[in-house]
Amino acid sequence: MAYTGKLCTAKLRLCCAERTYEVRLPLQYGPLFRGASIDMPKMKTRKSAAKRFEITGNGKIVRRSSRQNHKMKQSGSRKRRLALGDVLDGKFAKNVRLMLGSRVVK
Repeated sequence: MAYTGKLCTAKLRLCCAERTYEVRLPLQYGPLFRGASIDMPKMKTRKSAAKRFEITGNGKIVRRSSRQNHKMKQSGSRKRRLALGDVLDGKFAKNVRLMLGSRVVK
């Protein structure tokens, strides 16, 4: 019967062999092997967040300004101001950084 729980990948080097073997083990047994390296899960980007937010050169997170859909009756200065976007701050920026994952350079 096959094991249905979480598995980890460990690279083992046996004492008498020159080769390194890659073995799939149940997660609780992974740290028992000395010298075994366990692969961490990949960090993935949420694509919906990647499409909505941009990161500036200074590391700030910018989103699209609201009320830009019907610009016909807005003045020119207001249209230019709305085109710049808004900078996120505080908790919102922290949450978006977690969603962007590996795209955020610290």
